[in-house]
Amino acid sequence: MPFADISAERRFFVYDKAIKGKSYGGEWIMKHVYFRIAMTLLWVVVGVISMNPLFLIVGAVFGWSAYDLWKKTRDGGEGR
Repeated sequence: MPFADISAERRFFVYDKAIKGKSYGGEWIMKHVYFRIAMTLLWVVVGVISMNPLFLIVGAVFGWSAYDLWKKTRDGGEGR
């Protein structure tokens, strides 16, 4: 069955113990920051339109994580 081994292939980004902790460079990390900023804007806009505070909280969490990751890359430290 050819479809049985699809899950064993690594076509997408995978967080693995073997690659955890390695530096990928600024481009890879900034893609994560931009994605989190986009998710922040999406959740906040949906939260304001629907007047649902849960969406605003989720948007704030995405915003905080984007800021934290940006701050870590700007300072040059991984675990600060």
